[in-house]
Amino acid sequence: MGVAYYIELDNDICTMVDGKILAEEEERLNYIATQLDLKLIEDYLGVSDELLADYDIDPDTVPDANQWFDISEGIQWFDSLISYIQENPDIVNDKDSLHAELQDFRKVLQEAKNSTTRWHLAMDI
Repeated sequence: MGVAYYIELDNDICTMVDGKILAEEEERLNYIATQLDLKLIEDYLGVSDELLADYDIDPDTVPDANQWFDISEGIQWFDSLISYIQENPDIVNDKDSLHAELQDFRKVLQEAKNSTTRWHLAMDI
């Protein structure tokens, strides 16, 4: 089954993206992020209060548990990765699938842009 990333918005709107390719390419995407002086994927991870409550986890035991990010920062991050991969397609294994998935993530954020919503990445394990 494997790991997948997804976008979680702080307004509980459903965000359907696959996220498996993002997880598979995490090491390469982090390399690209480093080259571009961007945050790494794990820097955008967060855990909602709802999820912590569902599993009866004390938020004080999870570093940066309830961190959220501005939508425009996420759009810029995904745009930067997309541009880099378009210019350097051999850096990833399956550029077409990864490009499509990055576009899906960007689209979710773009659709949420006009609200006061914030976001973070979450993991489906």
